[in-house]
Amino acid sequence: MEVHHHAGGHHGPKKFKDYFLEFLMIFLAVTMGFLAENFREFITDRNHVEELAGQLKEDLTNDTTNVQKLIDFETAQVKRADSLYAMLILPADKIDYRQMQDMIVSCDRMDFFYPSTGAISTIKRELHLKEFVKTKIAVHIDNYEKVVTVLQNFENREAEYLGKYLETFMSSHFTPENAAVAVLRRPVLNGNLRNLHAVDLVQLSVDISLIKAYDLVLINQYRRIKTEATAFMGHIKETYRLDD
Repeated sequence: MEVHHHAGGHHGPKKFKDYFLEFLMIFLAVTMGFLAENFREFITDRNHVEELAGQLKEDLTNDTTNVQKLIDFETAQVKRADSLYAMLILPADKIDYRQMQDMIVSCDRMDFFYPSTGAISTIKRELHLKEFVKTKIAVHIDNYEKVVTVLQNFENREAEYLGKYLETFMSSHFTPENAAVAVLRRPVLNGNLRNLHAVDLVQLSVDISLIKAYDLVLINQYRRIKTEATAFMGHIKETYRLDD
């Protein structure tokens, strides 16, 4: 019987060096894959963070623009309140009651600050990202939200005062025809009033002084918002090297 010998059919026992090399190759392959995946995630997270930082900068820019408009508006309201007060303390026969009613309607106005919350809401959910963890962004978000909350409380109180004092006065003393045009922000038709006594004018002068006080408080609060937003933007631009 013929016996065929196959070349390479028998191998000698592997040496430790062979096992070590195989282990090293597997280890390097796994390590390189792990590093590549981590690097990919790092780049992805970095890009995402920079995108959110850019959006946050735009939101804060919009907020500072809007809050400056509110500062200008409330400053004008303070002047209107001063003018109305000056008229109310005149002798009753010296008051132009048609103009007084128009001034009351002008003082019965306010606007609200609506912060841009899109970027902040997203960032708050992703503060675990390393590019956020190593910054002071969480502190700035907390400070910004606190001053916004305080502002909103004062805005609500101002709206309450306008309704309680000016709108109550209009409801009690404006004639139907003047009230109808006043709600449309049009000049009243005449100087007629209903059930008006000297004590009502004195009370209104006190009420308008309280409203002016809240106008001044709102101006200060809007300035605080602007200051905080500006500091926040400075941190964002410096941290992520954002261009203006």
